[in-house]
Amino acid sequence: MASLIKALELKKIIFQVSYLNAEQSEILYKCDSIDQEISDYIKQNYPEQYKEFVKPNETTTESIIEEDNDSQLKCQNKDIKKLYRKIVELTHPDKAEDQEDIFREATRAYKEENLAMLLEIASELRIKIDELSDQSMKLVQENIQDLETKVEELKQSTAWAWHNCKSPEEKDMLARMILSYKGIDIV
Repeated sequence: MASLIKALELKKIIFQVSYLNAEQSEILYKCDSIDQEISDYIKQNYPEQYKEFVKPNETTTESIIEEDNDSQLKCQNKDIKKLYRKIVELTHPDKAEDQEDIFREATRAYKEENLAMLLEIASELRIKIDELSDQSMKLVQENIQDLETKVEELKQSTAWAWHNCKSPEEKDMLARMILSYKGIDIV
């Protein structure tokens, strides 16, 4: 009975992760071309301000150079290791040519210790998932929280606001806000 409950909880988590990933993909897809659309709108409706709008930002940011220690990453979570090995067994490019994207996605999830993503991949590949430790369940909840935060951040973006404008007046108001935010006066 307890193992059935754990299995159902795990299934719910996998569906939740799948839903959040689908939502994130949808938002990214819809917003992909919107920056260009906003730029075109400003060019057409505010040609004098457009020149200043497309100027590169003058604030400089220091780039931080990080060493790539990916090859030295040692994951401590046994459930992640075990699940990753099962996925690699089915998707490694030497064994399955058409699974290379899934292999890369799983490797990225492993390096980021994203157990939630590994669970979703394993589910798609119909890999039997053993019961997870309490530590792993906590990690999955943290992964889900991170994903929810990313989705909410995307929903706060200018591109998403533009996508959801219901009228030309709303788009014009948003364009004015964008110009104002960049310190560009509208006469």
